[in-house]
Amino acid sequence: MEPQKMMPQNIEAEQATIGSAIIDPEVFVQLAWLPVEDFYRNAHQHIWSAGLDLVRRGIPADLITLCNELEARGQLERAGGAAYISSLANAAPSHMNADHYADIVSRVALARRVVKVSAELVKIAYTDIEHDAGVFRDKVLQLVMEATAEHAPGHIATLDEVLQVLQEETYARMEGDLTAHMLLTGYPSLDRLVVGLEPGDLVFAAARPRMGKSCFGQGLLLEAARQVKPLGGTCDYVTLEMTSVQQGRRMVAARARINSQAIRSGFRDRSRPDSEPDVDQWTLFCEAVDSLRKELGQVIYVDEDGMTVDQLRTHLIGAVASRKCKFVLVDQLDLFEGDNRQTEQEQVGKISKALKQIAKELQIVIVCLVQLNRSLENRSGAERRPRLSDLRMSGRLEQDADMVWFIHRPCIYQPKHPNPHWDEYAELWAAKLREGASGEMVPMRFTAPFTSFSAWPEDWRLPMIADEEPENGKGGTNGH
Repeated sequence: MEPQKMMPQNIEAEQATIGSAIIDPEVFVQLAWLPVEDFYRNAHQHIWSAGLDLVRRGIPADLITLCNELEARGQLERAGGAAYISSLANAAPSHMNADHYADIVSRVALARRVVKVSAELVKIAYTDIEHDAGVFRDKVLQLVMEATAEHAPGHIATLDEVLQVLQEETYARMEGDLTAHMLLTGYPSLDRLVVGLEPGDLVFAAARPRMGKSCFGQGLLLEAARQVKPLGGTCDYVTLEMTSVQQGRRMVAARARINSQAIRSGFRDRSRPDSEPDVDQWTLFCEAVDSLRKELGQVIYVDEDGMTVDQLRTHLIGAVASRKCKFVLVDQLDLFEGDNRQTEQEQVGKISKALKQIAKELQIVIVCLVQLNRSLENRSGAERRPRLSDLRMSGRLEQDADMVWFIHRPCIYQPKHPNPHWDEYAELWAAKLREGASGEMVPMRFTAPFTSFSAWPEDWRLPMIADEEPENGKGGTNGH
């Protein structure tokens, strides 16, 4: 009979990690991310727990304070005694390598979790095989997610712990690069308003048809992909409205600054189908395709299959576990497959609630595009600007979202205006910000032929929008 193998462990790395912290108490602060449970030896768990607790109370965790804390807890002997703790300082070849030692401890702990979950997977493979395929797959992926999670799931923290984490996080944002903790939108005026998108955020970007919400969403997707790429992360594009090739055409048109209709026509004169293609535009197209493939080709994953929100959750559990998915664009909420036995209100409520749970559980940003109802079509002038009440099932969506943004292009309803840039004028309204001032507007430029949004040029005058639309179409004098 083959002898049972020992669980993965590296006692030397554990000793070196703790020894580094005893030599330099700042290491306890530096490595506060390392959970107590990642240490294999119980004695080391006691020591590390005591050190972290001292740090949370603002007390330097040196040899004397550590031993006093452990003695007060009645754990000094279980931690090996003062002599053993003192000897750990000699176990660290260099406290300057504490990050490296801690990384070894973390990786070996992950290996132990994988061994444990593997046994559970074998068990359910035999016992749960009769269950529905989707439920079975979801259970398997959930176990894998829990095994590879950076923090123990379901952790209940005291307020003291919460405030300590908040203080450390805020300090890190003061000292380091803010983008290491959140994703920027790529639109400076919008970033100044919302600060950024944090893991766990659910954002609804809503508009009526023809306002460019898909193009706006693509801009957020591309910007997020650029930011997660250096971190080894990926982004998912769930396109329920158009095919992946249609969405790709829009991305290339925006990058190449060529008309998307020209791409559709093969760069031929649309009035003369037998004409020769425009070689210059073809060259620009190929350069844009090559540029996007090189920059983000392996970062963005496009899924055009119809799905339910439960299937999306299962898909994203796998995406987070296998390729560090950090950002998801869903185009659009209205097109999720629903249960025919449910009312529209029940379906929208279930989808909205599930999206927020997915974002929070998986610690990813989800931006979901939403189509507004027709109620604003019955209003006129500046009154046509969207309101939260224009959201379908507005109470449920507003409740679940961390942010609700509205995209509005007044020229759709008022074709003529004295402002020379009227056709390119767009408004982004921050109707809800869970943390921030709601109700503010960011002016933006929408270039329809290239299907792209950009910042409103500072030297361009903002148009004035009338409360009522006069018959001559010249607009009025009531502005923003």
